[in-house]
Amino acid sequence: MCGINIDHEPPKNRVPAIDTEVHLFFRAFPRESGFEFDYRRGYTWQERTGDQLVAEMDHAAVEKAFLISYDGYDMPYYMDAVSADRGSFWGGADYCRHWAEKYPDRLLWFTTLRDPRDRYGLAPLERHLDQGAYGIKVFPGFLETNIDDPVLMEAYAMVQEKGRRVIFGFEDTDRPSAPSTLAVWEAFAKVAEAFPDLPMQTNHMGYLDPREPEADLMYEVVRAHPNIYVSCSCLISMWEDEHEYPFPNYRERIQALRDGCGPTQIVYGTDWPWLEHLYMYPQLVESIRRHADFFSDEDRELFLHKNARRYLGEE
Repeated sequence: MCGINIDHEPPKNRVPAIDTEVHLFFRAFPRESGFEFDYRRGYTWQERTGDQLVAEMDHAAVEKAFLISYDGYDMPYYMDAVSADRGSFWGGADYCRHWAEKYPDRLLWFTTLRDPRDRYGLAPLERHLDQGAYGIKVFPGFLETNIDDPVLMEAYAMVQEKGRRVIFGFEDTDRPSAPSTLAVWEAFAKVAEAFPDLPMQTNHMGYLDPREPEADLMYEVVRAHPNIYVSCSCLISMWEDEHEYPFPNYRERIQALRDGCGPTQIVYGTDWPWLEHLYMYPQLVESIRRHADFFSDEDRELFLHKNARRYLGEE
């Protein structure tokens, strides 16, 4: 051995970041269950652990991450859509809670709300909140109801009473058995008015293209309700840049979202590890730090970490 230090020390004095959407799981759609996903998608055959994520965060100068847990029972429609058994997604609440307990200052656990209309009601939610969950994620597309459903409003009331937070994911809306994305945004205004002191976030740029007129309703709702935050993580179906760093289409979407929502209600997020076969974890945040010239220095800090701190009640 020649004594060369192969560890890379990342540059210092970078604007810190908070990642408002990440996931961990033992295996997602493992090959042993008969799936033939692209082999580059390592999460189908390799565990995605909290140790690995925190190492990525250290390298990218990401201080904290919102760790959202789910399993096949939390998203039954999606499992049916990919012809998967509910047990074909190895992970979930207990797995993520383990890592959040190991890294309590880095990984903030949010549990997915399982349908409270079943026989267990809100008992699983209360248990997870008592176990330390920072809040809940709600998928109206998977629950096949809108977010102002009275039983969901009961869940928000419980979350607010315990001083926690709400995240929404509008995936798999716009189908016959689920509300449309625009109908969900109309309901979002009602929920935000009913709970004006409850911080709420929606992932994936509101499940709309922020450059298109369809996003106008989202902008109207967000600007009217300061307790709503929009995370800028991209679904695979929304990602247009392939491997072309510094991701011009991604940055164009964020610029449009900033213009529509204003600079104080948008937050950074990655959805790691779902897109890790398209870019490395530090690349996404560096595309904002180094190349998002439409941000002022102040607005860049708001987007990367200060708005998320306000959502958490830290500012």
